[in-house]
Amino acid sequence: MIIFTDDDTPFRCDNEVIMVGTLDTIPSGKDTTYILHTDKFTAEDVQYWSKVVQNRLVIVTRKAPKLNKATKDLCIVDDKLKAKSNDNTFLLVKSIDELD
Repeated sequence: MIIFTDDDTPFRCDNEVIMVGTLDTIPSGKDTTYILHTDKFTAEDVQYWSKVVQNRLVIVTRKAPKLNKATKDLCIVDDKLKAKSNDNTFLLVKSIDELD
């Protein structure tokens, strides 16, 4: 199972592998949780790695992934991550509005 989140705390365990930037360990251990900190895990990566992951691959990211129809069923996106706004225009307008 591939999980996208902005906080890996609930997934931390005694048998874990933590990676930053790229997958440097194949996530195939049945009793191991693999945690990858990256903002560059794509729908194509979900498609490929979902066939390999035996337990959990947790992607820790600041933004929700752009998934296609085929990959939405292959992973879980944390609700908190979905709620974050990545729209800088919205933030700019909100800031200007608060100045008035």
